[in-house]
Amino acid sequence: MIVLLRIEDRYRLMITIRIKPVCISFFCFWAVLGNTQNLAAPKIRWMSFEQVTQDQNERKTPKKIMVDLFTDNCGWCRKMDISTFQNEFISHYLNENFYPVRFNAQYKKDIKFNNETFKLDPSGFHELAITLSLGDLGFPTLVFLDEENQIIQPIQGYQTVDDLEKIMFYFANDLYKSTPWNDFVEHFKPTNSKPRIDPMMQMEKSNIEMIKKKN
Repeated sequence: MIVLLRIEDRYRLMITIRIKPVCISFFCFWAVLGNTQNLAAPKIRWMSFEQVTQDQNERKTPKKIMVDLFTDNCGWCRKMDISTFQNEFISHYLNENFYPVRFNAQYKKDIKFNNETFKLDPSGFHELAITLSLGDLGFPTLVFLDEENQIIQPIQGYQTVDDLEKIMFYFANDLYKSTPWNDFVEHFKPTNSKPRIDPMMQMEKSNIEMIKKKN
């Protein structure tokens, strides 16, 4: 279930890392990937925050933003890069309806976005990643923002093609403003004709690396 939140304020939170236990299949997957770094689906036109800002200033009708929060050592992030994000329907829908942004949560340089400057936090994670995740970092996380750069919803965990299609459609068409998620899912008919579903990779408690704020 997706619980919708609209948070206007920015947060700076001290956080500690807590890695949840993961299943054997995850480690097998990790071993196959080896040392591959920074994979990205070639079909998706990934943008930086600077490029998004520039395009927003030039467009009369800006689009929503989808941010893919990841880290270099996140195996589930890589899995989504080489599976879900490689799907032709997903890449086309993302390019047409969103600004797709990939952002390393441990990026070290300052970033200017939405008239604010974000820096690397002492925790080792970037302030912008902390802000976008509402202080509850887990990888992978997809963060959706509206046309005014306000956070609609961060969603943690690996997403299959079917999962992401529903989520994108729900936000792109503003259904989140009037239709409860469960009602939407009940009546939704996938338009993707060739979904690539990997039952073993359905989102579980073990498929995200959780980072929780201190109480």
